[in-house]
Amino acid sequence: MKPSKERKGRSRPSSPLRDRTTAPSPRFERRSSSPPKPRASALLKRDLVITDVTATTRFEEELATSSSFNNSPRSFPYTVKQQCWDKAEKIKGRDPDRWRRDPLGNTIFRKLVGCPGCICHDYDHIVPYSKGGQSTLENCQILQAIVNRSKGN
Repeated sequence: MKPSKERKGRSRPSSPLRDRTTAPSPRFERRSSSPPKPRASALLKRDLVITDVTATTRFEEELATSSSFNNSPRSFPYTVKQQCWDKAEKIKGRDPDRWRRDPLGNTIFRKLVGCPGCICHDYDHIVPYSKGGQSTLENCQILQAIVNRSKGN
């Protein structure tokens, strides 16, 4: 007869045995029916919110009085971007709501704005903003993103 093989498994578990005779951890304890006490952190957060509201109000007042913010934004407003897209050359045989051609003849896709791909586009200032160009429809053109970034202005 063959001798019986010994078990290859461990004779005892690798994890320590759990002692279930102690009390459960505090997170499972029953809470009392008394109302919770206010925490100091909650009071601090409320004070911060009040401070933030007053700071926001002051910031809005400063923006309202600042003429450069209201009259001459660096980026194009949404309505100007829509009109600029409508102004761009349509591509025959393609959906004009999705595809256009920039002034250099590059094909661009409407939903890809600001990415570096070959069909992505940017809304470009013809006369650079840094040289006094306004963010108006007359000064807006759609350019392939790579071309616009190579302009350097």
